[in-house]
Amino acid sequence: MRILTWNINGIRTFKGGIKNAFDSLDADIVCLQETKVTRDLLDERTAIVEGYNSYFSFSRGRSGYSGVATYCKDSASPFSAEEGLTGLLNTSHEGAVGSYGNQKEFSSEELQLLDNEGRAVITQHKVMYDGEKVLLLINSAITKIDWLSDGL
Repeated sequence: MRILTWNINGIRTFKGGIKNAFDSLDADIVCLQETKVTRDLLDERTAIVEGYNSYFSFSRGRSGYSGVATYCKDSASPFSAEEGLTGLLNTSHEGAVGSYGNQKEFSSEELQLLDNEGRAVITQHKVMYDGEKVLLLINSAITKIDWLSDGL
């Protein structure tokens, strides 16, 4: 499985189209950081790419700020996906990952503020490597995540 991560500084910068870029990269999973687009400005051609499933996290407070996107080829689709790290954004849908990391030292307000910045998408994939394994992939644009290290 080939996984690519790329800080793109704006998802709307793909001049030849995102599909052409992905085809040339030949990755099973593409993790983009700093997409800098809001849900209402995301166009269909960028959100829905033929042959890929896409998962986004948008900033809820500032337009043109942060944001991440994970694109998975159909053959590498996750069995669960979650926006954010805390589990607070997607508590009601099937296939949610839940929370990640040690959150004991943080208030629910602090955790909500973290996820509201649109800086993380977690996906879980089944991969074949020395038997079936589960890959937990965290696509994050968080620059300092020391609080997670205690929970590993």
